[in-house]
Amino acid sequence: MTAPTDDRQNGHATRTPGEAPANRRAAPHIVAFVLLCAASLALAGGYAWWSAARRASFVRPVSLPPIGSLAELDPPAAAARSAPPSATPGDGRAAPRPPAARLPEDRSGAGGRSSRASDPDPGAGAAGSVRGRNEPAPGAVPPAGVDVDPPAGRLLLLRHTALDESFGVASVERLDEAGGGRRATPLRCDRVDFAGERGVCLTTDRFYTTHAIMVFDGVFEPLHRLPLHGVPSRVRLAPDGRLAAVTVFVSGHSYLDEGFSTETSVVDTYSGGRRVANLEELRVHRDGAPFRAVDFNFWGVTFAADSDRFYATLGTGGTVYLVEGRVSTRRADVVLEGVECPSLSPDQSRIVFKKRLPPATGFGWRLHVMDLRSRAVVPLAEPRSVDDQAEWLDDSTILYAIPDPSAPTPMVTDVWQVPADGGGAPELFLKGASSPAVFRRAQG
Repeated sequence: MTAPTDDRQNGHATRTPGEAPANRRAAPHIVAFVLLCAASLALAGGYAWWSAARRASFVRPVSLPPIGSLAELDPPAAAARSAPPSATPGDGRAAPRPPAARLPEDRSGAGGRSSRASDPDPGAGAAGSVRGRNEPAPGAVPPAGVDVDPPAGRLLLLRHTALDESFGVASVERLDEAGGGRRATPLRCDRVDFAGERGVCLTTDRFYTTHAIMVFDGVFEPLHRLPLHGVPSRVRLAPDGRLAAVTVFVSGHSYLDEGFSTETSVVDTYSGGRRVANLEELRVHRDGAPFRAVDFNFWGVTFAADSDRFYATLGTGGTVYLVEGRVSTRRADVVLEGVECPSLSPDQSRIVFKKRLPPATGFGWRLHVMDLRSRAVVPLAEPRSVDDQAEWLDDSTILYAIPDPSAPTPMVTDVWQVPADGGGAPELFLKGASSPAVFRRAQG
């Protein structure tokens, strides 16, 4: 066969007799490509329609009433802020107003638990709450530097998980009869916490599948944003709100996944930088000797009252340990084996943690409370598996989230309460909620 030649004088190529034109040879490929594109568009459109129809079938077209500032839940403080400044005796100058970020947190270091469950709030979709009085527990010793005067009502920040238009929104709720129900902030979070005058919201951009840390203030204004290198798992703030510990899954999505990997960093909420990029940078000691392994993973941080000392979980070689460390010295020491996701009590005397169940009983965790001085451990009365970092409502009551078995998706969770002494029985505390954070304020 003679190859085609290029006729330079005539400005066009000559073609061997019987050979099809190039555009005719490419036509079947163009048709196939167009058909493939059309099929892809049809599939994408069908999936979008199916997703919208499925979502509409169980998502209620209601949303929580909004809130613009946590101060709105404290009428006396709001009135003081809106009142004209009064003169200060002696100097003739106007008295300064309280800063806008000063919040009406719960000041209780010890209190009794609520026991009466209310019906779901109409404005909160499927969400409801338990409300009650905050009474000091007999014999409770308040931690140094913490005001334990009973407030007018307890405040909680939480993630709303009821199936309505406010799903995933960080919300606030005042746990007294005048609270007015749950109200939605402008923030949508995977996990959330608040302390002092700072809050941290772990966010996910569903379109780009990226994750971030958002630091915000008492009027829900974003102050700093930092990228996350994995799927959000845990967040806890120090009592003064200046440091936040954030844990993400770098690989895996559960602490039961084989070969999961975490990254836990400590963020300065005022500067917006990372104080510790990864807790794996810490010098770890066990029985006084350096302890190091390539498979170290840290998660579940809880800060002590001084906002520097902390407890956390260290996982290595298939075993988990409770470690105690300090951010300032970048050192941690192994305390005990078998403790996950600790959370310090307001009086700093105990930790609640989850303990992995033996394989023979099925995979999962059981909540326990340990006295830090005596090391005595008490299993709590919650028989179900709890994969959460529990929160102390007060020195007598533990809060935690578990999936609602009646919901069409495990993403719908409820917050339950159980006595911290191992007695009693679990009770529903908040319907359609997760990641509860009780507002407390350290003095000074």
